[in-house]
Amino acid sequence: MSVYKNNHLSEEHKVIVAVDSFKGSLSSSEIFEIISKGIENQIKDKKINIKKYSIADGGEGTVEAFVEMTGGKYIDCENCGPLMNKIHSKYGILGDEKTVVIDMASSCGLTMLSDDEKNPMNTTTFGVGEQIVDAMNKGYKNFILGLGGACTNDGGMGMLQALGVVFSGEDNKPLCNGGGGKQLNAVRDIDLSCMDKRLSNCRFIIASDVTNPLYGENGAAYVYAPQKGATPEMVIELDNGLKNYSKVIKDKTGVDISFVKGSGAAGGIGGGIIAFLNSEMQSGIELLLLYSDYEKELSDTDFVITGEGKIDSQTLNGKAPYVITKKAKEKNICVIGVCGKKEIDEKDIGMDIIYEISDNSLPLDVNMANAKENMRRTSLTIGKYISERI
Repeated sequence: MSVYKNNHLSEEHKVIVAVDSFKGSLSSSEIFEIISKGIENQIKDKKINIKKYSIADGGEGTVEAFVEMTGGKYIDCENCGPLMNKIHSKYGILGDEKTVVIDMASSCGLTMLSDDEKNPMNTTTFGVGEQIVDAMNKGYKNFILGLGGACTNDGGMGMLQALGVVFSGEDNKPLCNGGGGKQLNAVRDIDLSCMDKRLSNCRFIIASDVTNPLYGENGAAYVYAPQKGATPEMVIELDNGLKNYSKVIKDKTGVDISFVKGSGAAGGIGGGIIAFLNSEMQSGIELLLLYSDYEKELSDTDFVITGEGKIDSQTLNGKAPYVITKKAKEKNICVIGVCGKKEIDEKDIGMDIIYEISDNSLPLDVNMANAKENMRRTSLTIGKYISERI
């Protein structure tokens, strides 16, 4: 069969590849390269235009996606990692040369830790605050903060400490910097007198697809802390800690972040940002697409390929593949999904077909180690699917 674009038969067929990173195994760019080669291998007698979109919804790969989309640049930074160890990270400057983009995954990402190190009682967002300070030192005032892929559950307390906020305990002594989620229950007072004055002239956009409240059964601790290494006992302690943290913030500032949508993002850092910084929250992928020509490019596109590590019910809550698919389907374009693990049907998300690259008979760690080869094999199948339809 032939594909029609705008009701006219075309000699060249256009494919958009916009796949989010597979956390801990494949970046968005790596996935594009593999899929492109697979398609080209299967289609040699027709003209194919394959266009890349690095995408992310606030988590891992957010800086890369924004920098690539806008023709920006990277800034190297030395700051603390999730366990207050010194690391080298990077953040981005958009093509406008005015806006900084920082993703938490670069300073306190879950993939930065071994299984034995994962413990949200100890991990901190302190390094995120240090990146903000580094950017302010260079004169920047506009920030996009990508929230996702974090190993933390400290309510953003570490980040705020790096920005000069002092949290005190029962004895009215300052709590140590970067102490992690275990300190949330200890907070009794907050001193803002040493908070970096430059922050009042800064604007922060929170890029996140998470709408969870700060605490409760749908909050940061109960929903996300277990995957960060928390035991059931830790989850209860962290949730109680976030309740205490929220109460002290309300008493001190008058701002109630308890059940604000997105306050539970990335272990509660969403709430910390909302309470203390001049900020607004936006969908990570919707924000990224505002900087792109994706919707314009759809006008003459035949196929869109999108996906992420796991396509499941959470994908339907406005995550990148869902938004990419929705906009393509509005133009009646064939959408091909690709993922490590598939837990919903094509009809649930509106895709024409979804390819799962993993071998379900093998453990997760084996599939992640073999991700590149699994993606290469799947890319040939995708190429065959496209070749049969052009």
